[in-house]
Amino acid sequence: MTSGVYLLFSIGILGGILSSILLKKAHAPRVLGYIIAGLIIGQSGFKIVTIADIDNLEMFNIFALAIIGFLVGAEIRISDMRRYGKQFSLILFGEGLGAFVLVSFFTGISVGDVDEEESNEKVTKPMTLPIMAPIRVHLI
Repeated sequence: MTSGVYLLFSIGILGGILSSILLKKAHAPRVLGYIIAGLIIGQSGFKIVTIADIDNLEMFNIFALAIIGFLVGAEIRISDMRRYGKQFSLILFGEGLGAFVLVSFFTGISVGDVDEEESNEKVTKPMTLPIMAPIRVHLI
């Protein structure tokens, strides 16, 4: 890795730590500080971190996610899983399905129908769920 990647990694860590400390004093979740730091140094802010830099830091992302998963797994007790397993499953399934429905819905609205005859390029029509057809008709 180049020294630029190490510099960006250092800026990310320092920015995350500083913003999490500030938000802890404001009684806000620390993860919000990490997200704000990412927005400031990322493409939405000062553009210090590029997409290529993010690709170069992929192994750190995988490592961080592995550590987070390991720590969450270490905190959960088997007795809690037996007691609340159905609730955990329903919440996870509901969140996954809800995210899929919302993303499909808003993608369908934002992209809209595209006819091949109007365009020189071959464009496929957006995939929308059948349950969203009545909602989409009312919005358009």
